[in-house]
Amino acid sequence: MAFNNINPIAIDLFCGAGGLSLGLEQSNITVPLGVEINAIAAQTYTNNLNGNVLQDDIRNITGHEILEQLNLQVGELFLLAGCPPCQTFSSLQKDDVTKLMETYDWADKIVSVSPSYWADIPGQFKVFIDRCTPWCNTHEPHAKLSSGKKGYTIALRTGPSMPECERIISNIEHFYGHLEIEPCGKLGLCGVEYKEDLENRLEEIKDFCNLIKEQ
Repeated sequence: MAFNNINPIAIDLFCGAGGLSLGLEQSNITVPLGVEINAIAAQTYTNNLNGNVLQDDIRNITGHEILEQLNLQVGELFLLAGCPPCQTFSSLQKDDVTKLMETYDWADKIVSVSPSYWADIPGQFKVFIDRCTPWCNTHEPHAKLSSGKKGYTIALRTGPSMPECERIISNIEHFYGHLEIEPCGKLGLCGVEYKEDLENRLEEIKDFCNLIKEQ
């Protein structure tokens, strides 16, 4: 990207580890300053990029302070970039995910039951998985459930295709893995549209419940 007769300068708010700043620099936009509250992310930014990081809560910083630090006048800043944290880490909604995770932490065995929605887990379940990210080992630091938990999965669908149930089970067991819950059993139920459809599967369901009970 070319800029005529100007030296474009940007400030990266919520800069994290510096992904956006790197892209801006590669587009010939100078990023002399990032603002980040997380110490580990700020250190990563410092290690990998030439710009400086102001480690602080953005609410404690004024625009005047930033301009003064960079020796800029009002109107000289080319871009103020800001990518606030996603809802996983900064949730505005009031939900009960913390209470649910306290229940997970209390339990020795966890059973997840999911219907099929277009051959995959439904959106509500995906939102729950997303909200559990702070407890997952996909990043550091993260909250952590107590060890030794066992996870079980039941997938059900109206159609006859077992591979779709297996896909759902695989997704949930992948979720278990990031919570460091050991997958210990699974059950796929096809051709289930009404509760009456389960009558001829009762023995199979009872066997699965006994498996959970005995392990």
